[in-house]
Amino acid sequence: MLGYFAGAFVWGLAKAVGSDATRSHNSLEGFGAAELVEELQFRTGIERMGLRRVFPPGTARVLSAVAFASIHPGHELDAALGGILYSHAYDKGGLLGSTVAHLCHNLGVYLGARP
Repeated sequence: MLGYFAGAFVWGLAKAVGSDATRSHNSLEGFGAAELVEELQFRTGIERMGLRRVFPPGTARVLSAVAFASIHPGHELDAALGGILYSHAYDKGGLLGSTVAHLCHNLGVYLGARP
């Protein structure tokens, strides 16, 4: 699981450093809660309780990632890739694994952004 967490963090950090992202005073507001809610919705609800009942796991993973990307306008590709990574993390570590991977990515983005 450590590999998922480290990879998500470095990916978020690299994404922010190479962009014009800036931190705001409320960037960490809701930190943890938002990631948990999204993981409950997409990995537990949409993917595990819905799509995997109809589609093979790989197809369900990609469809869930596309749905996840649709709620992240302007970051669709990044969010789709994240959705796939978080789904793999869920397979290995359950809801806690996917949520921590998601948190690591967002923390990397936060720390990589300009103050």
